[in-house]
Amino acid sequence: MHAISEPQLSVIIPTHSRPTKLRQLLTDLSATRPGDQYFEIIVAVDGPDDGPVAQARVVPATIPSVCLTQPHGGPAAARNLALQHARAPWVLFLNDDARVTPYTIGGHLARIRRDPTARCAYLGRFDFAPAVIDSAWRRLLAESSLMFCYDRMRPDGRFSYQHFWTCNISVRTELVREVGAFRAELNDGFGDLAMSFHEDIELGWRLQRQFGLEVCYAAEIPAMHDHGLTPRDYFWREYRRGRAARAARTVNPAFYDEVWPWIKDADEQWESLRDTLGKPLAEARDYAERLRQRPAGDVSRSEIAAAALAVSPLRRLIFLSGFVGRDFEEFWPDGEAG
Repeated sequence: MHAISEPQLSVIIPTHSRPTKLRQLLTDLSATRPGDQYFEIIVAVDGPDDGPVAQARVVPATIPSVCLTQPHGGPAAARNLALQHARAPWVLFLNDDARVTPYTIGGHLARIRRDPTARCAYLGRFDFAPAVIDSAWRRLLAESSLMFCYDRMRPDGRFSYQHFWTCNISVRTELVREVGAFRAELNDGFGDLAMSFHEDIELGWRLQRQFGLEVCYAAEIPAMHDHGLTPRDYFWREYRRGRAARAARTVNPAFYDEVWPWIKDADEQWESLRDTLGKPLAEARDYAERLRQRPAGDVSRSEIAAAALAVSPLRRLIFLSGFVGRDFEEFWPDGEAG
């Protein structure tokens, strides 16, 4: 879109069918402080969709930017496309449903400038946006480890590849390219719903193996997750994660063995867990739906902890259901997955 000079940071944003979210993120990036404008923006539109292309025009001419398109193939392939065009020595991966502040880019640049050749990745925060936390269920997702485990991470702590999350993370461009970038084969195979899972931590696994790369939690770098999930949305996500884990067994067996050593005979485990849960399975699902109906302020921190434990068995069962190829509708028969 604009001529690219010599940026220090390439901001990579894959997007698919969320033009409004993309516009909000690009508007946020456009408000970055002038002194921090040593970056470029690369939007990779995943699939034939003119909406995101039009939204990308909100970036002011003062910020170098480009908008690319590809046939629908998932965010891993879109990030790889953007990586081919990245001009900076470091890349910052953001989700298209992220919201950032004027200090997000500056925070990453400050870390990078301390050691431009560091073999580490800087993971910023990815809190749920306040407007999203409108129910007890969404507060549960925000304050527990059901989606991310920021609640267990200390600022400036060093972590393994299992925390290489592409929601708000910067890393040296040449390292990503040298290990072969993202594995688009980890797409979970849902046709038009195609979405990759585990491709970020699988890349982190290769970066750690080849370069000893660690993930440093840079808690001072803000970003927010502007995406609310219903219970059904959340467990549909877990189902697809199970499908992608099965794909990982073929794509990278060593990675698979390290991440999911607990999966032995998956069909047998699935049947045993289903039989063991029985009635509590439906109770856990109903409990999640009741949390959805309760105000966010209507639960204590102790109930949040108890709720996370209550829905965890259902989470594992549905993950295994995706892994072994069971029908998601068997566990959530009403409505459509989001």
